[in-house]
Amino acid sequence: MKKQKMLKKVAIASAAVLLAAAVAVPTGLFIRGNLSRTQLPEGFSSELADFDGIQRQEGTDVRIMSANLLVSYKSWGGEPVKPRAKQFTEFVQKTAPDVIGAQEVCGDWHACLKANLPNYEIVHPQNNLFQKSLTTLLYNTETLRCVDSGRMTYSEGDGTKHRAVTWGVFETLAGGERFIVTSTHLDLIREGKEETEFAIMRGQAEEFFELLGDLRAKYDCPAFCTGDYNAMENDSEKGVFAATGIYDIFAARLQDTKFRASLQSAGAEEPWEYPSWDHIFMDGEADILAFRVCSEPFLKTMSDHYPIFADIAL
Repeated sequence: MKKQKMLKKVAIASAAVLLAAAVAVPTGLFIRGNLSRTQLPEGFSSELADFDGIQRQEGTDVRIMSANLLVSYKSWGGEPVKPRAKQFTEFVQKTAPDVIGAQEVCGDWHACLKANLPNYEIVHPQNNLFQKSLTTLLYNTETLRCVDSGRMTYSEGDGTKHRAVTWGVFETLAGGERFIVTSTHLDLIREGKEETEFAIMRGQAEEFFELLGDLRAKYDCPAFCTGDYNAMENDSEKGVFAATGIYDIFAARLQDTKFRASLQSAGAEEPWEYPSWDHIFMDGEADILAFRVCSEPFLKTMSDHYPIFADIAL
């Protein structure tokens, strides 16, 4: 009897701790994500105000962005999140994408995005009870409704937090058009492991296509596949590490919206012709009205990747 009472007390105490932690999370997230004292780089606001890539093309139903945000982990070459999150959230508020496929969204990024983009919802923010999902989606709740969503981790790769696909099925509030968006982050070619890594990435591609096929069959609407594919459309100066063979696998099955767009533009830091690790592929039919590589000088310190976005008529 004493043992049962003791176990009951322990269970009650544990439940109380979990409840207290659950209540404390929103406050903790707000404090962790508070950017009110974070300063923007000199000239950022004026350059953002003059940014000529903001205006949506006439007939645009949705603007879809892909952005590798760069974690804060020093082992990944990351920098503190808050100064960069201040830039990114200002950029998002100005450009107003309907969906953002985001990668390398570590815990600090999750806190900053949740606290400073109140009209955006994060899709499947958790990898598990203890880990945030580094590969995720955000959508604008003022323009879209999320019909369904899910997350699939790749069977091979160097981490389930980021080697995954997060997907969502969305419906526009204005016209009721449906579409699918995925966000993924593939492995990368490492020196001395070229053949092994290529095989892993090829396997991830096949798992991705299987998932995409299931989604397309179920929802019968176009799909837009954002992500850091760690694969360039040409090898530029990267050689084998550009993983162009992986890009070719995706380009053979899907359409690269960058090259389908009626209006194509880029910033001054990287010209349009410069190959990218990040892509927005399309499966299905839609009109790609514009594609922007946001390689603006004032965004150079935000991440080691530049955001890209496509204006789409469904």
